[in-house]
Amino acid sequence: MRWSVEATREALQAIPSLDEELGRRSGVVPVLRLPFPAEGRIEPGYDTVVVLPLRDGAAATAARGLLDAVDGTVLLSLPWLREVVVETGEGTRRLAAAWSDTRCTITTADGDGPRTTVWATARAEGTHAPAALRERPVEERARPGWSLLWAVPLRHDDDGWGAAVPDPASLPGPGVVRAPTPTDEPLSLPVMLVASFPLESTRRHVAPGPATDALVAAAAAAYVTLLADLAPGTALVPPPLPQGTLDAALHRAVRRLLPDVAFLPAVAAPGVVAPRDAVAAPALDEALADLLGDVVPGLLRPSAAADRQALAVLDVPVLPVGEVVDRLAGIDRPPHWWHRLYSALAAAGLSGAALEGLPVPLTDGRTVSGPRAVLLPALGADDGGSSADPVAGGALAEALDVLAPLGLRLVHPEAAHPLLERLGARRAGAEELLDSPACREAVQSAWDEPDPLRLAEAVLALAAAAGPGQAGAARAWLRELPLPDAAGGFSAAGQLVLDGSALHAVVEPGSLGVLEPAFASTHDRRGLLACGVLDSFAVGRAELVGIDDAAEDPELDVDGLLEWAEATGADAGVVAELAVVRDLDLVAEDCWPQALAMLSVAPLREVVLTPARVLLERGAARDVPSFSAWWLGEHARIDGVRPRELVLPDADPVLHRLYQSFRLADGGPDAALVAALGARVGLTALLAEPGGPDELLTRLADRARDVPAGELAAVYARLADVPAGRVTPPDHVRVPSGAGSHVVAAERVVVLDSPAWLQVVTGDVLVGDVRLADVLDLPTAAERHPGSVTGTGTPRPVSPLVAELLAGAPSTWVEHDDLVVDGIGVDWWVEGEGRTAVVRACTGDGLARGLAWAAAAWGRRWLVSALLTGPDDAARLLAEDTFG
Repeated sequence: MRWSVEATREALQAIPSLDEELGRRSGVVPVLRLPFPAEGRIEPGYDTVVVLPLRDGAAATAARGLLDAVDGTVLLSLPWLREVVVETGEGTRRLAAAWSDTRCTITTADGDGPRTTVWATARAEGTHAPAALRERPVEERARPGWSLLWAVPLRHDDDGWGAAVPDPASLPGPGVVRAPTPTDEPLSLPVMLVASFPLESTRRHVAPGPATDALVAAAAAAYVTLLADLAPGTALVPPPLPQGTLDAALHRAVRRLLPDVAFLPAVAAPGVVAPRDAVAAPALDEALADLLGDVVPGLLRPSAAADRQALAVLDVPVLPVGEVVDRLAGIDRPPHWWHRLYSALAAAGLSGAALEGLPVPLTDGRTVSGPRAVLLPALGADDGGSSADPVAGGALAEALDVLAPLGLRLVHPEAAHPLLERLGARRAGAEELLDSPACREAVQSAWDEPDPLRLAEAVLALAAAAGPGQAGAARAWLRELPLPDAAGGFSAAGQLVLDGSALHAVVEPGSLGVLEPAFASTHDRRGLLACGVLDSFAVGRAELVGIDDAAEDPELDVDGLLEWAEATGADAGVVAELAVVRDLDLVAEDCWPQALAMLSVAPLREVVLTPARVLLERGAARDVPSFSAWWLGEHARIDGVRPRELVLPDADPVLHRLYQSFRLADGGPDAALVAALGARVGLTALLAEPGGPDELLTRLADRARDVPAGELAAVYARLADVPAGRVTPPDHVRVPSGAGSHVVAAERVVVLDSPAWLQVVTGDVLVGDVRLADVLDLPTAAERHPGSVTGTGTPRPVSPLVAELLAGAPSTWVEHDDLVVDGIGVDWWVEGEGRTAVVRACTGDGLARGLAWAAAAWGRRWLVSALLTGPDDAARLLAEDTFG
């Protein structure tokens, strides 16, 4: 068949009744409305052949692209087609469709062999009411029937195609509505939609109106039918946001129906649940979900619970682990069921605050909320513990006898599980009994007992059996245990010191109570120390604490925390771990050598040396000196002075002129400890310390000190690198004076930021750049003096040899017979910098200096001077320069 404008016009002209219409159209007729017979050969087996002549190479390329894009979806869009064969010069591709109820199997065969895809489909068809087509063209009104098809490919797994699991990711091409060929209407639903929507004249967009609205409603109902035909899951839940007007209408219609459709995979029978009745707990795995299916009605399978986007679209409640645990309260299950639950929770990696309310069955038949208040049966030798508890024969039995009336909570053996221990339950051995709430309550109420010794004996035995180093911040309450003191009464264990101990020897007499010696001699020293009795300095600890809270924390129990925080910047955030050495304020003035010797040994040494980490905003952190190091730096005495007044032997020489030198002595503190207490280790560390630059300037301004000019210049060069905001401008400044230096009022000092000013400015000056002037808040020579040049001079070219040597120098200079700046005769002067600088000179050495300074190569001024003086000797001079 063929189409022709001329043949169409001739055919119409033969019908007189159409003359008026042809005249109205000015003879313009549609080209594709009437087919005419064409010459050509029809292949056997075909009734019709359509030949499309291609007008040029671009059309051929476009046609090839369209042919390559033909895929199996054309057989879904045009269901009366059963086969499409695409033949090109590169081979043949055959697409075939086999329909079976709600499935369509599409096979694609080409040079790579056959490939099969099974599509799940849902069809619907009907007839529009006449009113719905009132505004549509006559052809549509004559054919009021409509049809639609939803289709989605299925996933091929070990069971073949039988699982009916949709695979939206395999949908080809961009998601658009097909009517039946692709339109420009976007479709974000994860399926393919073919529907006989009424189209606009461009045939690219769906026309709004009653017919479209009716098809949208029918499509939503068919979508639900498709869901029911597939394996339960969230793959076909609409995305959160539609992409167009029609897409939005489809979204609304589908989402209006979904809450009542049972298509989500549920744990409990019958295995599916509607979104309206569903709840999700994404933290649960399959084992936990199976266990809790009858506890949490409507609980979704983990595969669906993990799809957060779908849950949000369907408005399914999401339960955190804590809420799931809350639903366990009050249920009646045997102990072994709880053990299974604990095992499943542990296997899923769940723990922490969400499980704090987890029910726990006890040996007395009760079920309590939360593992923290319970005790687990003691470990036996067969499960990694020790069956030979050191106090099982005596002290443990006695402790149980003393503590039992206070209500010990012991986990039922069939429910016992390591997870409970991770959540705060305590093992019922000596250490665990010591840490039980019952023991703590007994100690805290012991002061109300007429004779607290019986409790003290039991607690001391448990503390001894628990082993050394176990009475840290978690057992600070043990320091409240009443123990007999040397005065004949009772004192808290943490306020008592062992008679004859190292600590007893260095504190002020009477500042601490002394444990009754006879009582101390009959009890295990380990138990006494574990309960807080002192034989050395104690350590207080706190974690993630603000300074205001730390100052009120009885576990820390030190003065000066606020001052430390202000001095070191620790008040800028939260201290991750604050460790302090307590009772340093009790050291007698003449006992600091012995006290510092005690602090030089682990574990106290680490407390002093380890910086405190301050957590700042946005995840930043900063290390500051420990509180104990700062306190000792302010109050301890070494050789009669504070450690901050000392300087270590290897420090910069200038610091030995400003501080007292530290001398190592046998038995005394070592250099590392003294450095941690604030002794000066070097100029870099001093300048980096808060307030360090100000302290350095104050000591430099001390007229009693002697600082050579060379060392002073090095100090100011380092000070210039300090941000000006960290320095308080001094009232008095030390300036060089010959080989030495002296102190003058800051208002008299000028900073020479160029060597040229040495020819003009005299008096109290500092050599530096504008950074030093900013740090010390001093004027530069250029700010104090005009730098006015008298005379114009004569421009001269710079020697090519010098220009090559000084790549950044200007190409000309100005020669003066007499060069005068601010009324003073000088050899050279530079205005500006780099290649645009104006270099003035009246001598050869002056010219060398000016060019070297302009080129930022001041160190080469001597070589330039030599080249200017003896250019014939240039080869030797340059060769010598290569030796550096």
